[in-house]
Amino acid sequence: MGGSQKLRRLCAVLLSVMILAIGLGLPLRVDAAEDYSEYPLTKNNLLSGKIIILDPGHSDTSGPAYGSYVEGLHNRLVAEALRRNLENCGATVYMTREGPADVPNCVRMAYVNKVALEHLLSVKLAERAALTNGSPEAQQADEKLKEIRRVIAVMQSVLNNHSLQTTYFNTPYDYNRTRKIHPDLLSAFELENDPAVYPNMQMISLHTNAPGGNPPNTGTNGATAYRLTNSHWETANYFANYCNVERNQRLAQTLLRHACAATGFKNNGIVVNDLFMIRETNIPVTLLENGYHTNEHDRAILTSAEGRQKLTTGIALGVLEYFGKTYDRSAILAETYGYSAGSGSQNATYVSAAAAGLTGAQFLGKLSAKEGVTLAVADEAGAEKAADATMKTGDRLIVTDAKGTKTYIVAVRGDLNRDGRVALADLLMVQKYMLGTLTLDGAQKEAGDINRDGKNSLADLLLIQKHLLGTQLIQ
Repeated sequence: MGGSQKLRRLCAVLLSVMILAIGLGLPLRVDAAEDYSEYPLTKNNLLSGKIIILDPGHSDTSGPAYGSYVEGLHNRLVAEALRRNLENCGATVYMTREGPADVPNCVRMAYVNKVALEHLLSVKLAERAALTNGSPEAQQADEKLKEIRRVIAVMQSVLNNHSLQTTYFNTPYDYNRTRKIHPDLLSAFELENDPAVYPNMQMISLHTNAPGGNPPNTGTNGATAYRLTNSHWETANYFANYCNVERNQRLAQTLLRHACAATGFKNNGIVVNDLFMIRETNIPVTLLENGYHTNEHDRAILTSAEGRQKLTTGIALGVLEYFGKTYDRSAILAETYGYSAGSGSQNATYVSAAAAGLTGAQFLGKLSAKEGVTLAVADEAGAEKAADATMKTGDRLIVTDAKGTKTYIVAVRGDLNRDGRVALADLLMVQKYMLGTLTLDGAQKEAGDINRDGKNSLADLLLIQKHLLGTQLIQ
């Protein structure tokens, strides 16, 4: 069967599905409860002032592996994708491991505590500047600043000399469980129990899982989150006054729920454990085991760019929820770029490009501007677009005159997935939107409104189908 015949048959099947849905009285155009398909998240300031520390476990070449899958490599790929999402939301993001090489656990946790204490130091220095020299309050503040600096130096000493890990951290692990926390680490924990730290900071340790046994049970699957409590028997002697027990529970629960919803991972729940990465700090922290890399379903998600992107969008939305924030792309675009994100050609803040495949130069060539007005095009992130680059839905038209600059959103008719083409994937997006299994943002709704009646309907689906079959091109 030729490619054209296959396309015709598939289009007929999709249309039949829509007709059947209508015949059964199924509701159309109902937004999904949560959409994890967007990556990267649109830039916003929802996490401004928040500090997130990401900990990609192991190294790119060591640690657990299964076939060609190396856990540490994929942990880092997930962390890097998550970092982009979080930074796009305005967070300050630190990584305990930036490159492929392994970083000892003690170095990671010394770094985590140092980051927390340096943030605390900056806050306390600002507070000290407002105090009168010589006053009791100033003297007390100076003493605290001195202690913060001292403990920061202790953490730095571990970073400089890894052999000090046995002095300051519970390593090698004391299986007799008689060891007490070192006084300097205890001081760090007490300092971290400060409103300047724990409401504004969190750490996420990223891993994937594997069952015991050789060979492993490849049917075991799903995601798990780990946290620590003050009543856990393994840490009763070491330290039992963590200040963020409730926050750890909420963080683990929220991130796990979103990660599973985004990927389809089975939710295996929360486990209490005294793992090194959640034991040796007093800031809110969880360790996520994002699926079993020994399981075919989970591994397929972890090894695909699309799967990792959905996972990291899920985790990022979980971070936002943890901090009491809601991600609304339409509202963000409206606030940032000054346009309404609703669909419909009557919305003058969109610029529609009917012909898919136009380059930036061709697109600008179809526009005219009055004297003193300049036109330029940029991509969705605001970067200048090359003259020979294809225009895509979500690109920007920038209009500048003596009064200032206004940005318009480009909607390429039929290009819902932002690749600059009209293809079967776009037809599927319209169908899923109408069936209520996919949410479209404002630019996508505008791109999907082929007949320009202000709605996304079966008529638009038919027009995209005709375009793909070559019987009626989008005009």
